[in-house]
Amino acid sequence: MNPELIAAVAAEKASQWTTQQVGQWLTNKGLKKYVSLFEANAIDGEILLSLTEDDLRRKPLRIGVLGDCKKIMKALSELRGEEALVVPKGPPEPIVGSASKLLFSFLYLGLVIFVTSFTMTIAHARLPDTDSWPPLPDIILDSVPVMPWAMIMSELIITGFFVLFGFVLFFHKHRTVVLRRFNVICGTLYLFRSVTMIVTSLAVPGAHLNCERLPIEHSFEAMLDHAWSITKGGGMAMNGVRTCGDYMFSGHTVMLTLLNFMLVEYTPKNWRGLHIFTWVANFFGMFFVLAAHEHYTIDVIIAFYVSSRLFEYYHTVPVLLSSPLTSEGISKLRREGFQYVVFSYMEEDTVYPLPNEYETPWTAFSRNYESLKRDWAKFRKG
Repeated sequence: MNPELIAAVAAEKASQWTTQQVGQWLTNKGLKKYVSLFEANAIDGEILLSLTEDDLRRKPLRIGVLGDCKKIMKALSELRGEEALVVPKGPPEPIVGSASKLLFSFLYLGLVIFVTSFTMTIAHARLPDTDSWPPLPDIILDSVPVMPWAMIMSELIITGFFVLFGFVLFFHKHRTVVLRRFNVICGTLYLFRSVTMIVTSLAVPGAHLNCERLPIEHSFEAMLDHAWSITKGGGMAMNGVRTCGDYMFSGHTVMLTLLNFMLVEYTPKNWRGLHIFTWVANFFGMFFVLAAHEHYTIDVIIAFYVSSRLFEYYHTVPVLLSSPLTSEGISKLRREGFQYVVFSYMEEDTVYPLPNEYETPWTAFSRNYESLKRDWAKFRKG
């Protein structure tokens, strides 16, 4: 019999399938794990034959495994009697609702930065008396002499990282998603830092810092002014900001580590030279923080660990949200409370891994402008 006729007959029969028969078809194709997902979305034979790759990757199916998407599309192609694979449309544009979420991320980060600055002011006002509380024993600080210039060096590395990150944002096709991820992760890290600074006051790491308790503990207005001056200076010594008491954990290490991870994640994987450079610079920056005796070693270690783990944790959220087997994972995320609410809201419309695709901003503007014109024309036509 003619193979094309056989395929046509098979496709005709498939259009009459029930959801249970669709499930059996998935099982036969080695895709049993998606049976419950297809049944939950009432996908029968007729709907099955109309599915596209975008349907598989978008809500409510959200199949996040690329290989499985391709297997399903190949099987559908055979079922329809097509000789070639369906031309892939690629992943959905992960920028749905990006304007509002980007604005939220900036508001969130801005609020947290000021809260952190205010907390630093309180920590400075509650600073332990340096005569009564000498520096704590520290293996690294006791072994490395003070290098007064080292803190500026760490801040220059941070500035260089920001320049590189700005370059990546300028050309990354999904720059709004990358930027809002940075804002939310950074804001959450500094929110954690605010808590650790306020609950325990550590002794000043070195007498060379000339730290004295701020005489503004009972003046709310003076504390607000001091917090605003920290915010304006970005908390950096090179901008004239001088703080004491904000030791647990190191904010400079947070920025070094977060920017390093962002640069590695959102640049091409074959840019190994850049990735090695950022990792080396990350650790040199951490060393400079210690060489300046501005933080205890434990401050730097905890800052690196918390920053790297939160970065990885955040990037598991779109994976869990896009997986069909997420009931247990989502329940676990919900138990995280605040983190789940913010992270899942920011990532509900994205895919992971985010495609590292690049274009100039004016190309994006032109594309979005043409899309807006088409939408406006359709709206006017009714």
